[in-house]
Amino acid sequence: EYNRYQLFMLLLNEVLALTESEYGFFGDVDFEKETNRLRLTTWACTEMSWNQETRNWFRAGYQTGLRLYKLDSLYGPIMAKGEVVISNDPKNDPRGCGIPPGHPPLTSFLGVPIKSNNKVVGALCLGNRTGGYTIREIQTIESFVVSYAIMIIATRDRESRAQAETALKLAKEEADRSSKIKTEILQNTSHELKTPLNAITGFIDVLTDDGSEELSKNQRKIIRHIKQSADTLLEKVENILSYSRMSSGNDVPNPIEKFVLTEALNEVGNTLLNKASKKGLGLVLQISADMPSTVIGHRSAFCSILLNLGENAIKFSEKGHVAFQLSTAKIVESSITLRVRVSDTGIGIPSEHFNTIFEPFAQLHGGNSRKYHGTGLGLSIIREYLKKIGGTISVESEINKGSCFTVEIPLKLEDGKNYRPESDESWNDITPNLSDLLLNPTKKKLNSQRQRSLKKQIQPK
Repeated sequence: EYNRYQLFMLLLNEVLALTESEYGFFGDVDFEKETNRLRLTTWACTEMSWNQETRNWFRAGYQTGLRLYKLDSLYGPIMAKGEVVISNDPKNDPRGCGIPPGHPPLTSFLGVPIKSNNKVVGALCLGNRTGGYTIREIQTIESFVVSYAIMIIATRDRESRAQAETALKLAKEEADRSSKIKTEILQNTSHELKTPLNAITGFIDVLTDDGSEELSKNQRKIIRHIKQSADTLLEKVENILSYSRMSSGNDVPNPIEKFVLTEALNEVGNTLLNKASKKGLGLVLQISADMPSTVIGHRSAFCSILLNLGENAIKFSEKGHVAFQLSTAKIVESSITLRVRVSDTGIGIPSEHFNTIFEPFAQLHGGNSRKYHGTGLGLSIIREYLKKIGGTISVESEINKGSCFTVEIPLKLEDGKNYRPESDESWNDITPNLSDLLLNPTKKKLNSQRQRSLKKQIQPK
């Protein structure tokens, strides 16, 4: 079931996707008798707050409607004159009042009046399309603008409420059809990309295995770069495929099986070893001493969740370490809930983004999304996996100090045995080849004092 705001956001997100825009809002334009001026009240709006004051203003009114009055802004001519506004240099556009200090970058702007019987009843505004806006984007969203006009008029007239519901239903069905088509295209395209990418990586492996002695140092360096780029692209394709399968309800976790916890955790650690050592990061794997050795559950999903969290932690850390810690959260008869903490010393996450980072294609900062080369799907995939197996995920973070993601995963005990943990709170370190993983990959041997210092830093308080 969708409430009114969720339906309008669904429609706005479709427009953002069709026009490849980053920001947007739409709402009705009316004359406010109390203040004797024109007012634009948003029905759906993406967040563009940039300080505590604007965040408070947004949170207080984004669902019931934010009220906008500035006629000297880029949306002003839409409200007052019913003009279409295309600006691919908003900062210097004389029609606007400039960009407030601290405001997120606004590189392009499109404003379209929503009209009924030649009268302006609303406005649709979009921002930050790469390459700017043209008349083509206006033509693309023409049917949505018509639907918005019907909804605005119907909502104003109580007797036409049924008409508004019909328009909403039709618009939602259209959005669902569009989403389904995009998912199918995404799946087909991703599968078509995987085949040649696998061939590329395979041929590179053959070339390096069979002909590495005949290659010069520079040629080997070039081949390594090609392999890294192909692997990165393959990883992104896999993420897109995973997300599209889950969106269509076709991605079901692998069958339940019995597995050894330390082996599964070590498998994850070995996979992450190369990426961590290349960045000079420490990698520590620890498991509570009172954990059962064998459990029953979705081993593949368990490893995928930990692997995705580990890759994310490595990606956003430039120095320090990444640590995995497994412990028991809850035991009820033959069922056990594992708690896995994945902590890092990376760039951190602002507290106001703790919820949005789990949304599909979420990127905290436009600049960082390019620096760290992400699709914005990793955490969304993890959350969907956990939903399917009955788990949860939460996050704690501090800017420039690091983040800690905590997941709880339900599993069964071997042969339905009742298991009672001992009171031992110590940790068993199972990091494979610890001296090869810590901090500086060019220095394979670290003194024991340095190892103890790193382990001490990550002990739970």
